[in-house]
Amino acid sequence: MARSPNVVLLNEHPAEQAFLRYFLSSKGIASSSLSHRAGLDALAALAPDLVILDDAAGGAEGAQRVKARFP
Repeated sequence: MARSPNVVLLNEHPAEQAFLRYFLSSKGIASSSLSHRAGLDALAALAPDLVILDDAAGGAEGAQRVKARFP
């Protein structure tokens, strides 16, 4: 049986976190919701397959920082 992907949501908005976690779980996808600061510190330990950032994470620059730190 294939392993479910592990997704980390870096999002500061509780309602958006709840919606995304609900949607992902309905598709059988495990996810963790974290604030930006906590998420960046935890990414190495969580080893996600996918990181979903909101706009408050710095847009494209924020995504590049995550990519540079965790290739």
